[in-house]
Amino acid sequence: MTVKNFYRKAGLLPDETCCELPDYLCVELDFMRQLCLREIDQWSCGMDATTTLAKEEEFLRDHLGSWAGEYCAQAGKYARTEFYRGFLAILDDFISIEMEYLQQNPTSTFDKNPNQ
Repeated sequence: MTVKNFYRKAGLLPDETCCELPDYLCVELDFMRQLCLREIDQWSCGMDATTTLAKEEEFLRDHLGSWAGEYCAQAGKYARTEFYRGFLAILDDFISIEMEYLQQNPTSTFDKNPNQ
């Protein structure tokens, strides 16, 4: 319920036709995609996107980023195909790069420790 409430507060609920749980990897990734697109739109329209950046940061810290890195590491040990291993590597790198990007935001509350 926590992640579903986060979606609701951000005004970005998953598609109602989606039968996956709100904390399913692909649902969380789609939510993050929507936040990133919202941020791009806000910056390109000359709007302040700091509220969206804060939502991205909170979501990574409290949800997707809190478990997906470990998931990638563990799933990579058992992946049977190069495609899936590659997907896991890209996902892990995306999360790391996004966290670094968000840490550069002056209002960031992420731990500034690069070994996070």
